[in-house]
Amino acid sequence: SFFERHGFSVRTIGKRLNKRGTAQEHIEKAQKFHLDTRVFQISEKNDPVYGFTSPEEAYNYDQVPLNLAKPGATTVDDTGSEEIYDATSKDNDVKRFATLGLCVPMKPRVDGSNIVKPHIIFSASKFKTQNEWNSDETQHYHPGVAVSFHENAWTDSKGYKYFLDNCLKPINDRLENEGTKAVLFQDNLSSHKTDMVLEHVKESLTNFADPRFVPARMTDMLQVVDRHIGIRYKVAVYMAVRKEMAGRLTAAIATNGGCAEGVTVPSLTPRELRILITHAIGNFHEKMSQSEAFERACVATGTWMPVRHCLEDNGPSNLPEDFQVDIQHLKEYKYAEHCSREKILQARDSQKEAKDAELAKLASKAMEESEAFEKA
Repeated sequence: SFFERHGFSVRTIGKRLNKRGTAQEHIEKAQKFHLDTRVFQISEKNDPVYGFTSPEEAYNYDQVPLNLAKPGATTVDDTGSEEIYDATSKDNDVKRFATLGLCVPMKPRVDGSNIVKPHIIFSASKFKTQNEWNSDETQHYHPGVAVSFHENAWTDSKGYKYFLDNCLKPINDRLENEGTKAVLFQDNLSSHKTDMVLEHVKESLTNFADPRFVPARMTDMLQVVDRHIGIRYKVAVYMAVRKEMAGRLTAAIATNGGCAEGVTVPSLTPRELRILITHAIGNFHEKMSQSEAFERACVATGTWMPVRHCLEDNGPSNLPEDFQVDIQHLKEYKYAEHCSREKILQARDSQKEAKDAELAKLASKAMEESEAFEKA
């Protein structure tokens, strides 16, 4: 098109325009994130291909807001209709009803032992755990999910700690038994970085490395769950709610003698919605965990990559997977060029030099303080 030939694109004008930075700034942040991660990977050779740990033990965590209906949904109606009626959803169904805390491994194990339970946060008057909720309701939840409750149906420090204890701790226990290490990637959400949370991570996730954080304002580019993963869970919820409401509409029409005129569709109660959502998420998570979707997203974002060429002498500049990295919204970024073997090893050497210099500075300061103390 004319725009493409001349380097133009249609942009939305608003107060937030360019606040996230320029393309060059994004490229520099992405390169630093990738190089830092590659250097971390080659710091230990626990896996011959991936270094620090295998793709089965590289996890990504993110939150996904859940609605009951897709914003801007379309349907078919008569041309010229002034009002479009949807019998299966309401206007406020596009608002957040719950939040999904989703943690996925790059590569699911055959026995499923590295599959992390999804954590669903529903709205309530105050924070409550699943065990503190009405058992008459929770007994109907899908067994493959963990549930908690929050005033605004999102994750705070308490909710995140609940996720760590009920979803990741079982993974850590298995790692302990196997003598294996793992790594967790997540965004820079404040609830992930409080002193209480970081201390709890260190105490309870003893077989995990220190959490690694995706650069601020770049989760849509570098976060694995944002790479066509979270949206699929959202759609699973849309479809489950719509299927249930369509069934109720059909039943109501049948009760009305097959006539849709004057039919009222019984709404789902909050209790019914919560139960329905746990099953929609639980069933879809089982399906996704048998696919290669997580692995494709990890490679596309360059999150956890094979580094065998950096672990061996005279390795090639790039591996085939390097050319599969495709950062969405940042087509200018060329991973194979920005993160070649030479640049990874250079970054490793630079980090080592900086660390050695810092240690020397600390040793010198300690020596000066010791001499001053002796003189006193």
